[in-house]
Amino acid sequence: MALHVHVLDFENDQALQRAFASLSEHSDVESCLVESGGLRIRFLAAARAGKAIVERLYDEGGLKWCSRHLLNE
Repeated sequence: MALHVHVLDFENDQALQRAFASLSEHSDVESCLVESGGLRIRFLAAARAGKAIVERLYDEGGLKWCSRHLLNE
């Protein structure tokens, strides 16, 4: 199974906290790291799940940048 690291940058602390709460409850998220000073979250998920998760967070608002990097195949 291919895993991706997703790096998400947020506009404000409220959007960051909302996204973290959502990610920490999601069963497809393998791990999640918050960098509160930089308003950034890094999370690890399977390719198929990660895309849907990011799209939902974008729809909720406050996400200003996202990148995805292949961890393994």
